[in-house]
Parts: sequence; structure tokens; C-alpha cells
Amino acid sequence: MAKRRSSNINKGKRTVLGLIGCTHNSVKGIDTSINASALVSKDFHLEILGGGDHAWAKNITDKLSVLERMRFHGVVQGGALVLKWLDETDVYIKPSRAEGLPKATLNL
Repeated sequence: MAKRRSSNINKGKRTVLGLIGCTHNSVKGIDTSINASALVSKDFHLEILGGGDHAWAKNITDKLSVLERMRFHGVVQGGALVLKWLDETDVYIKPSRAEGLPKATLNL
């Protein structure tokens, strides 16, 4: 994983930012992540794992013209599938507004 990660970042290739969190509330900071993605290079893509209604988040991505750089995976069974997803993620982010130590991080 470290070899792949270091070979992608800052070399003009797609860099995947990953976030785990339900989209049914604003606590997880998903909106902040989407807004920030509009400010960075088009080489950065945001992938979100977690349940909930993604419609509001997709509306933000559409308004900011970043929908093509977003991917909403929905709920993924824990364990091997989540670890595989994390291995394919270059940077894991947790922009939570309320959690000092987010549960998703503890579950890793």
C-alpha cells in the first residue's frame, strides 16, 4: 500500500481521498469534504463509504461541478471489504464536527 500511495500523490495521477460516515446528518463533515474538493486539483477524487440519503450531497457536488470526482459507495460490509477499500485509498480523512475520536477510526 505505501509504495502505491507514494507513487500517486503529487505526480499528476488520480489521488483518492476516502471518508467513512453516514450521510444522514451533518456531523460527519461530508459537506465540508465536498466543498474542499472543489478547491483542490481535479486529480483529487473523494470516495465516501456509508449509508444514508446521498441526494443532498449529490446536489452539492452538482452545484460545485465536482460530481465526476465523487463516488458514493453506500454501506459496505465491514472487515475485508472495508480494508480493501482503505488499501485503495491514498488519504483517509475524518472531517467530523463533533467526534474527538470517530467510531469509524476506532473500527479500523
